[in-house]
Amino acid sequence: INQGANLGLDVFHSGTFGAALQAYNKGIEAIALSVLYKDGIYNRPAAEIGAKLAEILLNTIKDRKIPLLLNVNFPHAELEGIEGVDLTTLGPKGFSERVEQVVNGRREFYWIKFDRPVDEEPLRGTDVWSVQNNRVSITSVNPFMPDQNQRTDVVSIAEDIRKSISIQ
Repeated sequence: INQGANLGLDVFHSGTFGAALQAYNKGIEAIALSVLYKDGIYNRPAAEIGAKLAEILLNTIKDRKIPLLLNVNFPHAELEGIEGVDLTTLGPKGFSERVEQVVNGRREFYWIKFDRPVDEEPLRGTDVWSVQNNRVSITSVNPFMPDQNQRTDVVSIAEDIRKSISIQ
């Protein structure tokens, strides 16, 4: 479980999502789980829902011809504070880049940091909107086929998670 959300197009800079993407590229179903970080983190909801999600995927894997790559983000909330589960699309970039120069003795380094939030109102239906509104975001990602949320298996998985934690 990654400590810090991986939302919008910024997922393509994420080591957590990158590891899941490598599995997917080898034909293995994969889930990247991340939790929004604000003065601490709530891992219990991600652990419980992530375990249920893994169980659902394992029980339905034989029904899929194409493996799934899911990017799942959790709000900064305990399970009781989560207001829903959404099947989402990737939102726009959440953070702008900046380059930081670091001098360490005789060596000079440049770090690319993604730590300046973009000041745009996120669109409803995106992962960014869901997490900002205390909702779990489930995004099916396939870099080669952009409209993954129309897959009936993904819709069914999102519905199973909603039922298992008794929230909409």
